[in-house]
Amino acid sequence: MIMQTFIYMIRHGDSPKEGNERKRVLTEKGRQDAQRITRILKKEGIDAVVSSPYIRSVLTVEPLAKELGK
Repeated sequence: MIMQTFIYMIRHGDSPKEGNERKRVLTEKGRQDAQRITRILKKEGIDAVVSSPYIRSVLTVEPLAKELGK
């Protein structure tokens, strides 16, 4: 039996260009992007969600992680 591992790399959603690099949040478009990513990936059998500590990155994958119970 061959086991396969797939890694999905996602760029953070749209965020304002100004502000503290680590603390920037998502724009409305970025929040919509995060919801779209959730709809696309929620049926992929994802076992773990990992993010950089930057707030915009966490906010991008958070809806998916919640949907998956991760």
